[in-house]
Amino acid sequence: MNKKGNENVSIIIPYCFGDIKDTILGLSNQEYPGKRELLIIYDNPKTPLEKSKRKFLKDNGAKIIANKQNLGLAGSYNKGIKSATYENIIIMHEDCVPTSNQLIVNLLKELNKHPGSVVDANITYSLQVWSKYDYWNKILVFRYLKSFGPSLGKTSSFKKSLFKKTGYFDNETFKTAGEDLDFVYRMKLLGIKSLATKDIVYHNHFDKNANLKKVLKKEWQMGEAHGAWK
Repeated sequence: MNKKGNENVSIIIPYCFGDIKDTILGLSNQEYPGKRELLIIYDNPKTPLEKSKRKFLKDNGAKIIANKQNLGLAGSYNKGIKSATYENIIIMHEDCVPTSNQLIVNLLKELNKHPGSVVDANITYSLQVWSKYDYWNKILVFRYLKSFGPSLGKTSSFKKSLFKKTGYFDNETFKTAGEDLDFVYRMKLLGIKSLATKDIVYHNHFDKNANLKKVLKKEWQMGEAHGAWK
């Protein structure tokens, strides 16, 4: 990262309603030499962001961009990327928590070695967090509990200029799910490589109102996304 500006980064997090505190604190504790821009794309227009959460985000250097209508995950990614100041982009889910303070340094180091690629962190689930879930949350997440590996979108980095080649996330066909699968497929068609660092990020999924209806809704949502892609 010796070229001017190569260490600067725009971090984009679509945010709907969950507990984002650990994610933001994990980013605030990062050690890296450049400028950081943290863009929170608030995608819950029916429910104003609570004053305490707004204050917490702003106290930790976040710029909040509120969607006037619900755009979904893919649309919020697109809005954040287009609004980003810097060429280096990191997109994250609101419930993904870094396990070290070197995550950004390592992502950008690898990205600047391979500027035409996408660089992901390794995503896994914390057994300690999972053990505190209620019954239906445990059921919802159990299949992923021992999974480990890169996952586009949960913590991914790339150059903003990459989208001139790929186009943006498809928020029409894949508004709520499947945007990652579609984007990876388009990357492969264009010969864009997907790389990964050794950094670990916990996906601390939590829905305080989880129940059987929500589990079935999630299954329907994922099945619909796979069907649309095929």
